[in-house]
Amino acid sequence: MKKIKVGYIPLAKASFDFELAEEYRKKALKLLNIFDNIELVSSTRLITLDSEVGNEIDMFKEKHIELLIMHFCSFSLGAMTPSLVSNLKVPIILLSTPEPNFNGNKLRLNSFCALNMNSFTLHQMKIKHRSILKSLDDITLKDELGKIFLAISTLKSLKNNRVGLVGSRSPGFYTSNFNELKLMNELGVEVEHIDISRVYHEIEKVDEKVVIAKSESLIKSINNRSNVEKKHLYNLIRMCEAFSKLAKDFRLDAFAIKCWPEFHSDFKTTPCAAIGMMNSKIPTAAEGDVYGVVTMMIQKYITGKTSFFADYIHSDIEKNTGVFWHCGCASMELAGDKSKIFLDNYRGLPKGDPNSKGCIMNFQIYEENKRVTVNRLGPDSEGNLRLLNLTGKNVKGDYEISGNYCQVKFDSPVESVIKGILDDGFEHHYSLTMNDVSDVIEEISYWKNFKLYRY
Repeated sequence: MKKIKVGYIPLAKASFDFELAEEYRKKALKLLNIFDNIELVSSTRLITLDSEVGNEIDMFKEKHIELLIMHFCSFSLGAMTPSLVSNLKVPIILLSTPEPNFNGNKLRLNSFCALNMNSFTLHQMKIKHRSILKSLDDITLKDELGKIFLAISTLKSLKNNRVGLVGSRSPGFYTSNFNELKLMNELGVEVEHIDISRVYHEIEKVDEKVVIAKSESLIKSINNRSNVEKKHLYNLIRMCEAFSKLAKDFRLDAFAIKCWPEFHSDFKTTPCAAIGMMNSKIPTAAEGDVYGVVTMMIQKYITGKTSFFADYIHSDIEKNTGVFWHCGCASMELAGDKSKIFLDNYRGLPKGDPNSKGCIMNFQIYEENKRVTVNRLGPDSEGNLRLLNLTGKNVKGDYEISGNYCQVKFDSPVESVIKGILDDGFEHHYSLTMNDVSDVIEEISYWKNFKLYRY
């Protein structure tokens, strides 16, 4: 996660309680210095006159700030705000403090009035901003600022990222279509198109000693729980080595891989387990789903952890649960019980096919009392990007299913979830993170003007 440069300017008016305003400035700086994902660029004193703002603008420009906090330590002159925002052109947080106890019947700060006035100004200027009215001692203020900082730093981290699209989308999977220029324009993510033949070429160059050594290491790491033939185990390692080499050669931050039918027909195996092992390194989505892997990238930048790329396959109305599954391409880091990871044969090819023994990693994703966020970035029917944002709790699964699955007890009624994703036409691929990041996803949607869907 990249740090963001946050500018802080404390505004005041000398006719109010200047000493208290100064105290609030110092308390705000102390609070802001807690955050380790920001680099603070601060004015050194209370700014009270319009004529002083120009110097602060020059300083913030020189330091290349990426977000500005305007702190109304008391009431302040209204002309400062349009001057700051029109010159800096960065996201804005307006911060105000509730009025303290009146002293001798005198209005001491009038900070909220300044917030009210300047919120109006920014609305009229159509400037994206957040207005916060909280005491500097309010423990929720840190959380409020933290989610904004995390959203902005996630968006910054995405910029100039490169997704390697191996092949294209899988046949008939229109849900994996994407608008390459829109993705680059909206989020700064670039797509590198890589022909599947390049993977085959890299596979042929993998040293057999490396294949044997890494195969043995993998089998030991899962307590020898495998019944796959060595040729498929070796092909799994070869694919991992090939994908890793391509990631290095093309400077990739993620993959979207057309995992079928070419690998099945040409390479006589399936890349499911290889995709899972790649997910331990960089986000990797199956079936050529670029928007799907960008969703995984967003979640990983927020949490620092790998996500689960999955289909929504089943609901239990009575238990209010949904089952999210995929055919064995989840990272082993997500296994609830690592002792139960089983390297199994792929079962998705036609019955009787002599080549139907590719590798998949079998395990359930379960961690008791773990919160889950289900997200999906993609286009609406007009082509505008949007975000799905569902929450729930990870519960122990009721089923034995080949591959990987996660059972989620939704916070909202499962009927409304089903109706929502169908009525609004969401894709069948989702990304799950074992954290509640819904508030940060909401912030990202706000700053990017993405419509947010919650059911």
